[in-house]
Amino acid sequence: MEYNVPKLLKGLPEDNELVRMTYREDAPMLLRNKQSTEDRAKMILSCKSLRWAGEREWSLFRPERGRADYRETGTVTGVYIGSRISDFHEKIIRTEMFKAKIKVLKMKVDVYALGFDGPRLRKKIGPS
Repeated sequence: MEYNVPKLLKGLPEDNELVRMTYREDAPMLLRNKQSTEDRAKMILSCKSLRWAGEREWSLFRPERGRADYRETGTVTGVYIGSRISDFHEKIIRTEMFKAKIKVLKMKVDVYALGFDGPRLRKKIGPS
């Protein structure tokens, strides 16, 4: 998913926290300090293997479980789908996103790079 971050933050309750993912080869180190259990959990849950660094993800932390609703229209600006999605599911996603005027970008894989092709954007990840 791709979001308009200012609209996303505006539409979420203030006790929600958007945290940028970190990417590293080793796991985060939990030290014996004054960090709260909640902060330690956020540190662990916002860390992924360096192999995922191209994603540049963010995680949303909320005080309660369940769905995180946002009230602002235009918050979602794009949907990224994988190269192996079934034709059936791709058609459903594209149909619904077209109605909402949200772009859909499908991953294209070649032997040297990954890229997303869409009607208005071509984003390539990897060597040029």
